[in-house]
Amino acid sequence: MNCSKRYFVLLLAAFFRCNRQLCLAFSPAVPVRQHRSMVGMIHQRFKIKGGSRDSALVRYESISPRETKSEVKYDTEEIFVVFIPFVAMFLAYFQYDLTAKMFHNFVVAASGHKFNMIDGGVALDNLLKPALTGPISGLVSILFSTIVATTIAKLYERNESMTQEVGNILDDVQLLSLHASFFPSEYRKQIQASLDLFTMNFEAAWLDASTDEATRRQLVAENQLILDDMMKYLHRMNQDSGEEKNERAISEAYGTLNELIMRRSKLDNLYNLKFPSWHYGNICILGLGICIIFLFLTDKPALQFLGGFQLRVCWAMLLGCFSMLGVTIVDLITPLQGSYKIRLDARLTSQNPGYSDD
Repeated sequence: MNCSKRYFVLLLAAFFRCNRQLCLAFSPAVPVRQHRSMVGMIHQRFKIKGGSRDSALVRYESISPRETKSEVKYDTEEIFVVFIPFVAMFLAYFQYDLTAKMFHNFVVAASGHKFNMIDGGVALDNLLKPALTGPISGLVSILFSTIVATTIAKLYERNESMTQEVGNILDDVQLLSLHASFFPSEYRKQIQASLDLFTMNFEAAWLDASTDEATRRQLVAENQLILDDMMKYLHRMNQDSGEEKNERAISEAYGTLNELIMRRSKLDNLYNLKFPSWHYGNICILGLGICIIFLFLTDKPALQFLGGFQLRVCWAMLLGCFSMLGVTIVDLITPLQGSYKIRLDARLTSQNPGYSDD
């Protein structure tokens, strides 16, 4: 019986592992072209590492074997971030009575009332409810939902665009490596060395969550200089009359390199496209306004005595939803870290397969 259970667990684990790999392989978030992604999957599965011109130009490998301690650290942080809304709900549930009492004392002190209401605040509630549940709560709720929806949609669209640009840049590097294989030996070695350095810097800047901002900016600036140098190599080779050149390959390399330069610039612009600080301040103010309206409407001793459990649950759900939205927005703000960071199922290795001088 124990042996059967063990085999069942192993079979279930293998099923989920294969399912996860298939989901990653065919995920629409992987922005590489279909025929190249299929080549990468085949090479990854069968460990093909050919070096001839007929084989795949750039070797693909799975991200998981290259996973570093820093990546494991960030994955652990992502797991803790998921539990933040649940912790907020737990704390809000058990702290509601104290929060309601402090809010009531604040209202009494701020209003300056020196009398006690014999009806338990029913008359005052009847006077305030039309204003609170009418234009105020409706306006605040509509503004809050509109701004939050716009923020999440724009940030998610930015991250998706960045993921597509990263995949397109890696595709262009592979295509440029193909064109460079038809160059004369001297220029081919210079272009391949530049592509190796560019790919290594690019992965460290955009696919490594442990890279700090200062280092990332330095790598981006260095890659810009590398692309400028490659353009100079192409101009120099085009003007060299002593070498036999493939004019078609040079023309295609010019086009691919120009596209690579534009994509690199677009990726950097997308990363710097952010909302101002006051935008997130407005979201916090509107969320606080919804919480205050809830406390106003439930500031009744009789209601808190008879429906204390229901009020605690509603308060916990309210703060839990706000915490979930806050965690989502903060995660989307950082496209290089967190659950919404740039992910590619297969990425280029830092070394392109060399070509012989024949």
